[in-house]
Amino acid sequence: MLKNTGIALFIFCLLCGHAFGWGNDVTVWSGGQVNCFDAEYALDGTMFVAFQEQGNNQIKVLTSSDHGLTWSEYYSFDAGRGDVARIRLLYNESPGGLDLFYVDLTGKLVSLRIPVPISAYSAYSADVSSNPILEESFDVAQDMDSGIRYATYSEGNNAGDTAEIVESPGSSLSWSGFSSWSWSQGAEVKMSIASGPPNRIYHGYAARLAAGTEPAALVYAFADDASVRGFTSTATTLKNYDPRVCAANVNDSGVWMLFNRDQGGHEIDLHYLYSGDGGVNWSAEAPISNVAGVDEYIADIKYYKSYPNQWVDMVYIYDDPAGNPVRKAIWTYTSTTDPTNWRGTTEVNDSDIRSWPESVAPRLVYSPGAPASGGGVVFTYQSGGLYFDAPWVTNPVQHQLTVIVTGSGNVVSSPAGIDCTSTPPAPNLICSAMFNDGETVTLTPTPIDGADYTASFAEWSGACTGSGSCVITMDADKNVTATFAAVGIPVYALPVPAGQDVYSYLPVETPLTQPDPADCKPFAVGDVAGGTLSLSVGLPFFSGPVDIYLALQAPDVNPDIFIITPGPGMQSLNDGLVPWMSNTSGDIYETLFGDIPTMMLPPATYNLYLVVTPTGSTSTWYFYSTYFIIP
Repeated sequence: MLKNTGIALFIFCLLCGHAFGWGNDVTVWSGGQVNCFDAEYALDGTMFVAFQEQGNNQIKVLTSSDHGLTWSEYYSFDAGRGDVARIRLLYNESPGGLDLFYVDLTGKLVSLRIPVPISAYSAYSADVSSNPILEESFDVAQDMDSGIRYATYSEGNNAGDTAEIVESPGSSLSWSGFSSWSWSQGAEVKMSIASGPPNRIYHGYAARLAAGTEPAALVYAFADDASVRGFTSTATTLKNYDPRVCAANVNDSGVWMLFNRDQGGHEIDLHYLYSGDGGVNWSAEAPISNVAGVDEYIADIKYYKSYPNQWVDMVYIYDDPAGNPVRKAIWTYTSTTDPTNWRGTTEVNDSDIRSWPESVAPRLVYSPGAPASGGGVVFTYQSGGLYFDAPWVTNPVQHQLTVIVTGSGNVVSSPAGIDCTSTPPAPNLICSAMFNDGETVTLTPTPIDGADYTASFAEWSGACTGSGSCVITMDADKNVTATFAAVGIPVYALPVPAGQDVYSYLPVETPLTQPDPADCKPFAVGDVAGGTLSLSVGLPFFSGPVDIYLALQAPDVNPDIFIITPGPGMQSLNDGLVPWMSNTSGDIYETLFGDIPTMMLPPATYNLYLVVTPTGSTSTWYFYSTYFIIP
């Protein structure tokens, strides 16, 4: 019974794959955590992403000219501070330039125009605000007909008490006042601004309308002369915050205002208001997503720049504590012909995204000319980096590259995926990543010196040989071993067993090797508590040849002891004692059966045994035992 269960799980793990997202994530940037980022596009399909890495003063701009399938650095500059909390981008078609908005060291909102193409002229900047602003309050928009750019921000205190809107012609960076107002009951910091034809401006924010009430989500509709065409607000019995406005790119357009409603406890719901006449009259508020026990909140909403176009895309966060992944980015769309129907709902991410603070929440970006309609999404994971997915990103054929690092050194790949570091006396490290069919992968080795030894790269083996560069074409699964040598490295070898020594230890996630056999913990179980069984074996060198036996027993399931055979496979001990590895000198690190979800295993205590004997003899041994529990 246990034999069949193990084989079935092994096959299951080979066949199972994730079912999330449109396609495989495209890596935009493979670094660490970011403070903030934004995405923008030109009508020729060129895409831009700007971001600041945590702890780095540089703001970088990346670009893609193939609809987001590959990305490269376009521009970077020193922002003078490493804690920029918000970036916004606008692309100006004439003259060609990317406007990057951020708050500088003085606290003022600044616009930097980056030339497109980069050689067209020198980048230049201008102050958008005259005074310091609340950094997370600002937002920007552009009128596609006139080219006028609009910015909104608050110069108030941390609760917000003013709203400013300024404007600038697209051909320059001079800014002048458009509208401003204040209130006395306090407001949320974040503001939102959008433009729609013909020459309409829409502004959303959240504020208390009277003392003792909760904040309402408010939206103003302005004509291009700053006169107010319409106004509406939500109820004030529950907290409403982070409103986002968006107008379809049609005359007297449909306008949506989305906002979060805090129901209390773990319950944030996503609601909206809609106006079909350019902000004059508004529908009653309604939910987009309000699942009990789940937080749903807005990330981004954008219209398509080409005129006329009735569609808008939206991405929001679905934060379900019982979900896998817990935090999902959900993409959907609607139109002015059916404005209450949010369609095409698609989960974008493959694992938990970062969604808070709002400056790292997913951002929408279109790419005209892409082989599918709709916009894509740029997002970051809890582990860092920036990634892209879109309706036109399909799952290409991929192959696995496995790298084994022996000795003291690091191997990284370009493009990113492999970053494998091994340092003695830890066992050899095995890393793997998937790459697209036909993709060229370059591996770079870096020796790592220890406190009492100097390391050097010795050679490649497997898919690469020699000691030069390692460049691999991924037309099939490939394996590479990187061997590092060292001068002065402390080398040890366990003696061949001469007695009958028995060692028991508590479960470990990874094998532990030590110069004393009593301190070794060679049979490891992986992250069982986290839901994944990953059996692995690690042993150092031996002073002579040895045989190694592995066994598994779950008395609550089957009283038999099962031997793990080469392959790996399984057979009952009653059918004979077979070594897992014969006549070896050690220096072993091997994984068995891959990652197995613990939910697929019967509840029981599973005992694991590893026995080392001199080759060809079973009269002396090291007998190691450990266990894991499936509740």
